Amino acid sequence: MANKEKRSKRAKLKAKQNRISKSNATVVRHLNSKFDALELKALTSEIISSEVPSFDGDIADYIQQFDSDDHAGSEMEVAIKNESSEIYRTIKTYGMKPFVDLIFYLQEIGLRDLYQDVEVNSSGYDAVFVFDKS
Repeated sequence: MANKEKRSKRAKLKAKQNRISKSNATVVRHLNSKFDALELKALTSEIISSEVPSFDGDIADYIQQFDSDDHAGSEMEVAIKNESSEIYRTIKTYGMKPFVDLIFYLQEIGLRDLYQDVEVNSSGYDAVFVFDKS
C-alpha cells in the first residue's frame, strides 16, 4: 500500500511539474508546493508612446503568436521607433534564440537596426529599429 501511495504522489508531482500555462508570450511553469510559480519568460513587450505606426500590427501579431522553448539566458531589450523617430515600443527577450528570431523578423518586415554596424551603442538598448524608407 505504501508503494502505491508513493507512486501516486510521484505521478501527481510529475504531472504538476509538466503543466505549462501560456498567456500571450509569457510561460509559467509550476514546480511543486515548496515553491511559488517560477516564471520563465521568452518575450515581453510594452508600448510607451501614443503614436503607434502602421507597421505595428505585424509586430503585435508576431508577439501574440511568439512561441519558444528557449528561456535561458540574459535579458535583451529591443526598441522600435515610429515614423516620428521616437521610441514607441520596447520588447524584452530572454535568451539568445528569442532575440535573434525577433531581430530577423523585424528585418523581414522592413525595419533596420540603427546600431547594426556600430561597435559602441550608447542607446541603452541592445538594438534600436526604425522603418527603412528606402
